[in-house]
Order: sequence, then C-alpha cells, then structure tokens
Amino acid sequence: MKSQFIGLWRLQLFQIEFSDHREVLYPFGKSAEGQLIYTESGYMQALLQHENRTPFSLAGFEKAHHIDPLEKATAFNEYLSYGGKYEIFSDRVVHYVQQALNPSIIGTEQVRYYEFPAADQLLLHYHHPHNSNVQRHYQLLWNRMSKEQ
Repeated sequence: MKSQFIGLWRLQLFQIEFSDHREVLYPFGKSAEGQLIYTESGYMQALLQHENRTPFSLAGFEKAHHIDPLEKATAFNEYLSYGGKYEIFSDRVVHYVQQALNPSIIGTEQVRYYEFPAADQLLLHYHHPHNSNVQRHYQLLWNRMSKEQ
C-alpha cells in the first residue's frame, strides 16, 4: 500500500462541499496549485497556494521581514504548508505535523481518507464541522507527477 503513495503529486482540485448543498467552495480558486510529497522513509510535505497569489510590494527573499503586516496576512491566507511523518492505514493516511505555516497545527494529527480513482490519481478527503448543522467535506485530488514534469 505504501508504494502507491510514494512520490511527488500535483494538485488538480481543492474544493469544499457542504452537507446542506450550498455552492461548492474553492478556497484557493478553481485553479489552485500545490505539491504533495510522500517519501519512502515515512515523511510527507504538502504545499498549496491560491491560483493568483498577491506579490509583495518589496521584491526579494531577504526583504520579506520588512513587508507590511497586512501584506503578510494576505500571503498567509493564500498559502498552506505542513510536513512531518505519516502512517498509512487501510482507509486513511495520518499526517503527524512537525512543521507548518500555521503554528496551531504543529503537533496535531491530520487524518485524510484516501482513494485512488485512477492509477496516477490520489483523492484525499475529510470532514470538518462548519456549524452545529452543517458539515464541510474537503476534497483534494492529486495527479502523480512524472520525472519529466
């Protein structure tokens, strides 16, 4: 089972469906970008970004700490990343978060149910309560990247 996960995956779709059938939400846009990596040694990393990230007013990696706090907040809202160890079970993969853009999830277990809809596709999904009556169903569809990509 682990061999099916190993490698580099490119995000095809990131959407949220609601149990009350309201309009589907695309948190990073319909063309969100991302990469997911599973290593044979048991580590993973997920990187997702909005389809149209807002560039900083100051260019250069070294100048990022001089950016206006509002620009930093926008960048935070348009990007998601975390990494750590992972463990595969018969119906789910658990990500044990060791590093993350959002410090609140460090040390947590992110449970993702999985399916392989096609040979080179991985669907990760999970539920999260929206309010007392509505559930959010998160779906992330990934395509395996070839060595040429």
